[in-house]
Amino acid sequence: MPEPESFEPSPAYRWYVLAVLFVVYVVNFVDRQILSSVMGPIKSELGVSDFQMGLLGGTAFALLYAVAGIPIARWADVGVRRNVVALAVAVWSALTAACGTATSFAQLAAYRVGVGIGEAGGSAPSHSLIADYFPPERRARALAVLSMGLHVGIFIGLVIGSRFNEDWRNAFLIVGLPGIALALLVRLTVREPPRGASEIVAIADDVPGLRETFETLMRLQSVRWILVGASLAAFSGYSFALWGFEFFARSFELPRAEIGLKLGLITALGGGFGTWVGGQFADRMGRRDVRWYAWTCAIGLALTVPLGAATFYAAEAGYALGFGAAFLFAGALYIGPMYAILQAVSPPRMRSMAAAIMFFCNNLIGLGIGPPAAGLLSDVLAAQYGDTAMRHSLLAVTLVNLPVVAIFMTIARHSRREMAPQS
Repeated sequence: MPEPESFEPSPAYRWYVLAVLFVVYVVNFVDRQILSSVMGPIKSELGVSDFQMGLLGGTAFALLYAVAGIPIARWADVGVRRNVVALAVAVWSALTAACGTATSFAQLAAYRVGVGIGEAGGSAPSHSLIADYFPPERRARALAVLSMGLHVGIFIGLVIGSRFNEDWRNAFLIVGLPGIALALLVRLTVREPPRGASEIVAIADDVPGLRETFETLMRLQSVRWILVGASLAAFSGYSFALWGFEFFARSFELPRAEIGLKLGLITALGGGFGTWVGGQFADRMGRRDVRWYAWTCAIGLALTVPLGAATFYAAEAGYALGFGAAFLFAGALYIGPMYAILQAVSPPRMRSMAAAIMFFCNNLIGLGIGPPAAGLLSDVLAAQYGDTAMRHSLLAVTLVNLPVVAIFMTIARHSRREMAPQS
């Protein structure tokens, strides 16, 4: 086994790389979320149901995102991760812009599938890069900072999209085209670190095969449970991300621009702050006992159920927004610690693949099934509850977080043994 390569980036450059990847994550979720805030105008023009829009926002995007993520992550584990991220940004940005040219539901769905394929190359390699730029004791907060891009991206997508009505196609063009410049920035300014650089361990030159990688990861009990827990948590999280805008529009009859601004703000502030606090808290408590990484996840997800009920059944929009901010805060606490556990237990040469497998399950089940399930339940309940059916549907999918709490308590039992530097 060779000696570990010397790689000592300055603190400023380390944080620069994190900032660039954060912007990549922001653009990723702007391009996803833009559909949510123009869903009403698209439904009116194309004449489709909630279930069909759930398929468009969930399944159409998630299906090939999940499938493409595995070979792309394999490419990232054996190649230059920086280049993979740059190409992915260029592809999904171009196809997001192309959504603005769609003239039918089928055509729009085809473009969204393409966006999913492109975005499959962004997240997993970024996680692997950050694991090599930041040591284990600072990794949860670094991954939390990266993941805050999710909430900032949702905010921007909601605000921009809510300004468009009949001209919804322009929204896709506006958010898609700037990604081309971002792809060039990643390619030209981000350095590729040696594998395992942050742990200062020697990494074998031989790259494990796909089968060996999968079998090694599946032998780790923490990994197996994370795949289940992340998928179920995403089931409720993605449902609210796609349908939250319509919930406020139907339940409180607020102007669309007002919903975009206010829902975007509570998402960015509540969700973003929750992501940051979860990473900071887990890293600090994890120095005493690594099980705090999983316990932090369990605490946050347990709080989402009562806070979700308070949000969906609030009598006034102001109360719903206030409880919604707390709901989003609690629901984001698990993100950084969960990613940190996954990267800590995975060997360095397998980290992109570990993240890709998690995103595969996360998106196939959480995004692929959650939003259409919430849309279908809303369609079924609409005959009895009318426009308020969406609040019952969203509460139902939020209840899925209760078994996820037990899953993270199980992960805590295994993490003390498995969270150690891997060679």
